[in-house]
Amino acid sequence: MIKPNSTLGARLWPTILDRQTARKIAREAFWAAIIVVVITVAFATLAVFGTSLAGIGPAAFVDAAIFGVVAAGIHRMSRVAALAGLIIFGLEKLLMIDQMLSLGNIIMAIALLFAFANGVRATFAYHRLQALSVTPSLGIIPLT
Repeated sequence: MIKPNSTLGARLWPTILDRQTARKIAREAFWAAIIVVVITVAFATLAVFGTSLAGIGPAAFVDAAIFGVVAAGIHRMSRVAALAGLIIFGLEKLLMIDQMLSLGNIIMAIALLFAFANGVRATFAYHRLQALSVTPSLGIIPLT
């Protein structure tokens, strides 16, 4: 389980102790993807009605759909989805760096980036811990 920590570093990069902790940390990445979906849909909808914010147009609905798939994958503890979320979000923020002028945008981007990075850590740790908890068969055939 996640123990209460007083330091910001421990909150941004929590220790993964077991599968339950990994699931809890991955849920944060799931919610990060949902936040990206909601904000992207809102901005794309505004663009459809003629108000473009941050250079986002109606084509952003495709981006929202991709992050919807990422969210569903992270919810199922998919390592591929977690990696895709981190990589796609990171690349998008690098490409949009000139439009991230306010402190609020920068803080939000960093928080979501940490959530996606922790999602990668959590999904990989979950599968590693799951493999360790499965006891392989010794190949012994019981006598009847």
